[in-house]
Amino acid sequence: MFRSLLSAQYRPGLYLCSLAFFIYAAVLVYKYMHFGYCDWDLASFNQAMWSMRHGSIYMSLPGINFMGDHSHLISFLFLPLYFLAPHPLTLLISKVLFFVLSALMLYVMAHNRINARAAGVLTFLYIIFPANIFGMLYQYNVENYAPVFLLAMWHYYEKGSRAGFLWSALLACLIKENMPLVVFMFGIHALFFKKEDKGFWTLVPMVLGAGTFLFLTGALIPYFRGSHQHTFWVRYHQLGNTPGEVMAALVNPAVWWKQLVTPLNARYVLDLFGPLLPLALLSADALLMILPIVLYHLLSLHGPEHTIFYHYGWTLTPFIFIAVVNSLVKIRDRITPVRFQWFLSAILVLGIIHTAAFYRHIYSRIDYHHDGKMAKRWEMVRLIPPQAGVVASFDFLAELSSRPSLYAFYKVYSPLYQDPRQLHLSEISSGKPFTAGKDVTYVLIDFKDPWLIQAMEEDPQATAQRVKKFLGDFTPVKQEGSIILYRRR
Repeated sequence: MFRSLLSAQYRPGLYLCSLAFFIYAAVLVYKYMHFGYCDWDLASFNQAMWSMRHGSIYMSLPGINFMGDHSHLISFLFLPLYFLAPHPLTLLISKVLFFVLSALMLYVMAHNRINARAAGVLTFLYIIFPANIFGMLYQYNVENYAPVFLLAMWHYYEKGSRAGFLWSALLACLIKENMPLVVFMFGIHALFFKKEDKGFWTLVPMVLGAGTFLFLTGALIPYFRGSHQHTFWVRYHQLGNTPGEVMAALVNPAVWWKQLVTPLNARYVLDLFGPLLPLALLSADALLMILPIVLYHLLSLHGPEHTIFYHYGWTLTPFIFIAVVNSLVKIRDRITPVRFQWFLSAILVLGIIHTAAFYRHIYSRIDYHHDGKMAKRWEMVRLIPPQAGVVASFDFLAELSSRPSLYAFYKVYSPLYQDPRQLHLSEISSGKPFTAGKDVTYVLIDFKDPWLIQAMEEDPQATAQRVKKFLGDFTPVKQEGSIILYRRR
């Protein structure tokens, strides 16, 4: 499959995807240079890669071993690239590269099954699909690599290539512990829809998927976390306190149906699919692969999983577009070529309108500072010695993450890391209130950080007291408006 991507007949798709690469790469570089990554993930992953480059898998930022968070085993395959270019931008550019590769794979699929124009329309819509745009703009996560391997799995599954499917499935399973669920669902799909070699296509994906999922969630991740179970089960504590209780609850729809069918989840589904929902449902068997992923998002207590503004959509969108391709094949065979071209044009227009509806959300995630202090931010960051221990606001973390001791200022004031009654609600809490050790010699804070502002609005007294107590050991050395750099006394 991958050798055919550069074929002459696919050059329009290659040009479109190349253009998308340069545009997205430029946007992400701009966002990085303007301190636009105001969350954990990019800094955490870069610190993990930096640590692995130095022979460790410990991340001070979340305070856990890298494999104790999720099973990001595929990160080890990217170490050679990171050795050559050890920088957060390496991770961001690799994300863009894999995304446009998945777009090109979609182009080839649609070109072969429908026609060149349909391939161009669907690939363009895939590139500007809101869930994909927000996944691109949000931080970094190895789940960003999933679309390539998921599309490859489907390609080899349809082709009947055992070796191609198994290699794609194994690489997908290295991404994260949720990927084996998709592999498992290929077996369920084969049970009902595969006509040839049904035994292999049913049993092998089911055994591989179930076995890998149980190993990763029940053994590997808890081992590296020093826990008896995967801590992310806390997101489903409304269903039970242990994995067994949660799984038992899922057998009884009366327990979880009301949590599943909510206005918030309905909005999420509509935002995710947009105008492609009817077409996707017309070939709903392709959506069977992501049924477990969709369900665990809809049942999660973790708010971001109920929106398209994070990276979670990148596991889902490949199968949405696979379903759309399958539906367009059915429609093309039932209407005249002229009507089919008009139908494609309508889909294109509706897709553009769907994306345009999120314009404000997209723009705000590219550059939210708008205060003309970028040079001052860089000046303060560069005043901090390369190996110094640092506590910093979220937007400074990525650039400071190539060091052994880095901590989020959020842990200083958030009740999730300070209030003993709420420590259990955080998946990365150590179980004890956070305290910065003597290894921390610098603190860099933007007091207009949105996370801090929200905490002040929710509990101003407790937040102010925690911040004041923490800063008692530090003295300001430079200030620019709301941004202050402190050094230990």
